[in-house]
Amino acid sequence: QTTLLPDLVLRQRESHSAIGWADAGRLQFIVFGQKPRMQSYTLPGPPLWGASLHGPSGQIFGDIVADGKHAFGAVLDGKVLWEDPALVVQGNPEISQDGKRLLLEGRDKKTGAKGLLVVEEQGQKVTQISHEGKNPSWSSDDAKFVYEENDVVLIYDLRSKEKQRVGSGTWPSWSPDGKWISYRNSEGRFVLVDAGGRTTRTLFDGKNVLTPLHWSPDSEYFMYVAKTAAW
Repeated sequence: QTTLLPDLVLRQRESHSAIGWADAGRLQFIVFGQKPRMQSYTLPGPPLWGASLHGPSGQIFGDIVADGKHAFGAVLDGKVLWEDPALVVQGNPEISQDGKRLLLEGRDKKTGAKGLLVVEEQGQKVTQISHEGKNPSWSSDDAKFVYEENDVVLIYDLRSKEKQRVGSGTWPSWSPDGKWISYRNSEGRFVLVDAGGRTTRTLFDGKNVLTPLHWSPDSEYFMYVAKTAAW
């Protein structure tokens, strides 16, 4: 039985926000309404601490704890895809479609590399791409990825090791079909750019948007969180 503090309930109702957390192998959250209640969901696979869900792929990231030791872990449908005790992860990591590369913002304790990293061979090979890079997103063929660095959106080509500037902005995301990149430009508007970085389409004003745009698996829809007049 969990007791909810009255002031916590009041704050959550006033701000119209939700509260939730991961506790070992369970995701717990509070539902606010006429009578606040606790709900709990068991995550498949081994217990993960600090778990987060990667929407497009369904992968769950977090810390796998065993015998008092922590290791970064990625789980899909209960199966461990990646486990590496040397990785300290910041932000949201991304695993390539073929499962051979891990893209993340963080630090590798073995090599000392930090920033935006590409990890291969289950942690045996670590390549630092940028000190300041963050919010990476893979292309559909795993040959490139888009990311932001100091408010500039860039594409990195793994074969040529060259960077291509897309534009000024943040929160880039590559569509699953590989045709478009979405991001918020320097004027606060969300835009679409084709994979070659040439054609740009304006989507909408993003000044009240609180998250990046998350693509649907078929690349037809976006999901995002926005601040409304009720906040």
